[in-house]
Amino acid sequence: EEKVIDENKKREITISTATEGKCFVAWDPDTNMSSACIPFALQVYETPLKMEPDGSLTPMLATDWKWSDDGLHLSMTFKDGVYFSNGDPMDLEDIRWSLDMTATSKIGKTLYTSYESTEITGDHEVTINLTEPNPSLLITMSSRLACIYDKKYYDQVDLQGYIDKPIGSGPYLLAERVLADHQTYVRNDDWWNKDEEGLPFYEKITVKYL
Repeated sequence: EEKVIDENKKREITISTATEGKCFVAWDPDTNMSSACIPFALQVYETPLKMEPDGSLTPMLATDWKWSDDGLHLSMTFKDGVYFSNGDPMDLEDIRWSLDMTATSKIGKTLYTSYESTEITGDHEVTINLTEPNPSLLITMSSRLACIYDKKYYDQVDLQGYIDKPIGSGPYLLAERVLADHQTYVRNDDWWNKDEEGLPFYEKITVKYL
């Protein structure tokens, strides 16, 4: 008898892990760096840069970046037309605020060494200012500690509301979280970048805690 394969099921996957991650807002006091959470948080959110499998850095939200001659100022140029999953447009204040809130948090200070400030320095440009050179900052710009959050939404719901329903600009949404059991992510078919990048294959990802 020929086995019939449900095509919808083919686009769902369940991943098991031993550790429950908490990394939906970088400055959450209970956040952690669990490998169980980071890959999926980076599908909900996007960062200025992306680290490729070979370790190289390529544009994501930022289209260009440059260091000042003294290594104390990292300027990044950002894309137009980026939208969060709730429809809010991403602007430079979202970027400036997100990086500043993260850099000054307890966990952020571990990577944003010698951080001084982040400011808007042009129509499409944000600059991170340092007190001493930090060459690894570019790598940080591709990490969970450079996720860009929706400030307008955060101001409405505050920290706990954002943790409960995180809003990012990535291709997935957090659909369900059952503490100590699982998290479920669904593909955002309205993702702002789908025409250029295409939608991910999986429509549903479940992370199950053992």
